[in-house]
Amino acid sequence: MDTLGDIRDDTRAGFRAIYGKDPHGLWSAPGVMRLIGDHTEYADGHTLCLALDVRTVVALGVREDRTIRVASVDQDEIAEISLDDLDSESLEGWPQYPLGTAWAMGQFGADLQAVPGVDLYIDSDVPTRVRMGSSVALTVAVALALRDAWQIDADLGQLARICNLSESLAAGEDVGLGPILASLAGNADQGVLVDGRSKDFENVPLGLQTHDHTLMLVHTHAEPRPLPPLAERLQAIEHVADALSVPSLREAQAVDMKQLVSNKSVDSQELALATHAVKENVRVLEVVRTLREDGPEAIGQIFADSHQSLADAFGAHTLDVDLAVSIALDNGASAARLLGHRTSGSVVALVPNDALSRISQALDTGFSEHGLATPDVVIVNPSDHATRH
Repeated sequence: MDTLGDIRDDTRAGFRAIYGKDPHGLWSAPGVMRLIGDHTEYADGHTLCLALDVRTVVALGVREDRTIRVASVDQDEIAEISLDDLDSESLEGWPQYPLGTAWAMGQFGADLQAVPGVDLYIDSDVPTRVRMGSSVALTVAVALALRDAWQIDADLGQLARICNLSESLAAGEDVGLGPILASLAGNADQGVLVDGRSKDFENVPLGLQTHDHTLMLVHTHAEPRPLPPLAERLQAIEHVADALSVPSLREAQAVDMKQLVSNKSVDSQELALATHAVKENVRVLEVVRTLREDGPEAIGQIFADSHQSLADAFGAHTLDVDLAVSIALDNGASAARLLGHRTSGSVVALVPNDALSRISQALDTGFSEHGLATPDVVIVNPSDHATRH
């Protein structure tokens, strides 16, 4: 079944229905996820992200005036604004992602006084409840469409920074480059390894197809656990780095963290976050090496350590999350961990293809026995990057 072809057809038809004309082109970008590497990127560490085989499609038509209009299959309203009035203070609600991307292009050198208005129409099969980067897919698809329509010279690195500015404006804090770079540069059965310090990235093999594995995402309906604001987390990491007399936690080792236990200038919460960041950076690189050399069957303990490390840093996981991880592992998953650095109730598991049905049934049964709502299960695979169609 050609799901992407169906979405492209629907997007083209939706554009015609709203605007009464054909679009000049279609662009799409994949949803994304961090496979491992939460709270490492802003500590100068590494993160491993994937593009997924769910996509957001954007149709664009060039206008003869200075107006931007944005419509979506999921929204009743059509957002409209003049390019002359576009600024960060005027953006709110769902249109802030596409309109914020247009604004961000101006912040990175595009002459918005010299470009025409556009009509945009958006369709998507990226789930919004499971942590699969729906906003990343949207901003990346819009960025590609505007780059081409406005004939802007921007490479992948600059596009990533444009999308990061738009995403961070909507989120209220820096969301990092990792997932964005995965959407821009990912490939089938590959991950994108991002260096949080240099911002360099490389595609790395995952070997899921070779080893007959698939990604299972489980949304448990548990309420997300809030994180301390990024500013507080950055302050904690800088405080620990200063206590260790290192430029950043990239230079720290796990043994250094143990030496700080008796340091009264570093509180326990700061130490827990810093310890997680240091060890998680090592785990990211271990996962890359292990997947390359031994395959997904061999990363179970690394995922288990990552899952527990997040609990140590931010408090115990919900019953729903730990139950989903336990059921997945007990019924054949090679590895499972929390997805979304505690801001979701979702779990990612690497599952042999012949265990998918068994795990799904066991999740239904196990959650029912505990009086919990049946979790949503989504099966996805690493996929190709954003493109024009």
